[in-house]
Amino acid sequence: VGISGEEGREALEDLDTDNFKKFQWQLQLGVSSYEPIPKSHLEHASRIQTVTKIVEKYGEDKAEEITIQTLKEIDNNDLAEKLKKENILKRSYQLLW
Repeated sequence: VGISGEEGREALEDLDTDNFKKFQWQLQLGVSSYEPIPKSHLEHASRIQTVTKIVEKYGEDKAEEITIQTLKEIDNNDLAEKLKKENILKRSYQLLW
């Protein structure tokens, strides 16, 4: 189970404009061992378009990991942890049902 577009959008909604731009910039540089997303794909992208690009580039299964790692790279550890915990709870809930 990966990150949904709605979860990714909600996480990015918590970023102010400056941190959102840093988030996009970090994606352009590349995260961990993953290929960067070209600047032209993110230059005028909204939050939901950015999430869509992440999912298109890395797949749903890796989108959560990429989003969390990118948040950490821009020193937004609180939001990274919040997203990680929410997704762990979601997966646990799904396993119960």
